[in-house]
Amino acid sequence: PIMEGNIASVDGIFVNDQTPTIYPLPAQDNINVNMNLRDAREVTARIIDMDGRELRMQVFSPNAGEAILTMDMIDLAAGNYILAIESGVFRHAQIIVKN
Repeated sequence: PIMEGNIASVDGIFVNDQTPTIYPLPAQDNINVNMNLRDAREVTARIIDMDGRELRMQVFSPNAGEAILTMDMIDLAAGNYILAIESGVFRHAQIIVKN
């Protein structure tokens, strides 16, 4: 499986319970994850290819409030990928396209 565990509610994790905003789409050299956290927490972001192989993994430790996490995609081939974001019980996965 791409991600283990149950999908959890975003209640209590993000300000106004808004899930992360991911941009630019399609991606070029980097992908940004904009989130507004209620408290400081560890966030793990992974870029996974469509065969389920993890190509990138970064652990961020943003403070409470708005944070922009940036992941490098410059050396990845054009195509579709999965961006998986995890923090505690929160799990979010989204297909992203790189040009």
